[in-house]
Amino acid sequence: MLAAYQNFWRQSFDFKNRSSRSAYWWVFLINLIIYLVLTTTFLLSSGLSVALTADVDHFSAVTWIALILLFVWGLASIVPMSALAMRRIRDIGLSPFLWLVFPVSIILGEFTQIWAMIISGVLAIVYLIFTLLPSKPDKMKPNSQIKGSLIVTTGLLVLISLVLGICLQRRSRLFMAQTQISQ
Repeated sequence: MLAAYQNFWRQSFDFKNRSSRSAYWWVFLINLIIYLVLTTTFLLSSGLSVALTADVDHFSAVTWIALILLFVWGLASIVPMSALAMRRIRDIGLSPFLWLVFPVSIILGEFTQIWAMIISGVLAIVYLIFTLLPSKPDKMKPNSQIKGSLIVTTGLLVLISLVLGICLQRRSRLFMAQTQISQ
């Protein structure tokens, strides 16, 4: 388990090799545990901070530390997780372009229209099925390193730009709502 996680960080920018099912799922489990610990720490400390001070605008130091760690860890693991997903998809013998199923499902999940949520759920299930398929050692394509790097870079840029756009849109809506309330 720890060896798989060490390899995950060592192969952060390796888009050309393969990753087995066990390597993928051990990393997924450890990352899920880290995420749950940081999120729980953030939620509990922010809840306690609000309960003790009755002030929703100020968080405790523990809350800020948990939030910063969650943000830094999430940001630091984007490229390694993308590389791991790319290697896993390559390991099952599919085209590296199918890696785009994952960011597309996340992006569509951010929209509130029911059709986007349904498509997001279906794509997430498809991606889950990809990660559960057995390895096919004879299906690896020779020059897919450049293709994989290009796909991941493009996918990440699109994902980041859409997330920033969604955040800015939500912020402007919040600002407009606060302006209307104050009038």
